[in-house]
Amino acid sequence: PGSEQTKIPPKKWVRELRSYCDEYPVVSLEVLQTQIVGPHTTFIIFRAHTLHEGQLVVFTERAKFVEQRGRWYYDSGKLINVEA
Repeated sequence: PGSEQTKIPPKKWVRELRSYCDEYPVVSLEVLQTQIVGPHTTFIIFRAHTLHEGQLVVFTERAKFVEQRGRWYYDSGKLINVEA
């Protein structure tokens, strides 16, 4: 889609995502709210519980997902809260 993330070359984006996931493995994910704003756009507020250097880091994000050709993609997001 049209977010900043999708302007990064795909191979670089995959490397960066894998690096982030290695550094902050997800322990659990809670979907707190969904908001369908159109046939191809949905906002989801979620809380992720991750680990970083053995410490729990919890963050809440409002993320935009868009549907293209039958598949849903993360488009963008905004942190709402971080608990470290």
